[in-house]
Amino acid sequence: MKQEAASTPSLLLYLIKPQLLSLVSLALLISNLLFYLRIQDLELAVNNQGFTGIHTSGERWRPFHTYTQYSEVSQSESDAAWRRFTTTGFVAIPHHQAAESGLPLAEDFPDDPSKGVYVLDGFHQLHCVIYLRDTIKDLMAGGTLDPQSDTDGERLVHINHCYDALRQAIQCRADDTPLYIPNRSKRTGDGQLRRCRDWNALTVSAERYSACWPTGHCG
Repeated sequence: MKQEAASTPSLLLYLIKPQLLSLVSLALLISNLLFYLRIQDLELAVNNQGFTGIHTSGERWRPFHTYTQYSEVSQSESDAAWRRFTTTGFVAIPHHQAAESGLPLAEDFPDDPSKGVYVLDGFHQLHCVIYLRDTIKDLMAGGTLDPQSDTDGERLVHINHCYDALRQAIQCRADDTPLYIPNRSKRTGDGQLRRCRDWNALTVSAERYSACWPTGHCG
């Protein structure tokens, strides 16, 4: 009887052992998978920091407003505000650094062929906004656009490109921030705090690594 009782734990261990091994194997598999995913996240985070690193180091909270100096009815005041955007955002990035970041090969920087010329997307988008604004101003002042004209035809291509570039940027970011509706007012989200990247820091970086475009010569 005692021998039978003593053999019971051994029998249970024998029966349970395959299940334990399976559980241990599954746990190790899950652990390795989580570790792999973590590494991928870290690599993605590094690759997504961008050339300037503004993605991770320059964020701050800012209020959004429905009307600002850039939307002043007084044309002279709003024009003065928009004219303050002078940085083009064209930068020179070493080819090896661009390759490590997964960027496509760009045109050589004339002052240093070991670097390529890129434009930071935020500045490209701002260029499009300014171009569209200038076009609308011109039309409001009585200007015209003739699709049959070579010059105006190029302008129309540029206009359509800018609309679409902004559309792609908006959809790419798919911003899901809920904007409050203030008592049926048209000032949607007015004064609401938003987490923003630091534009001034981005401008400083763009100027530090400037490609001096369109000439490509900084001397």
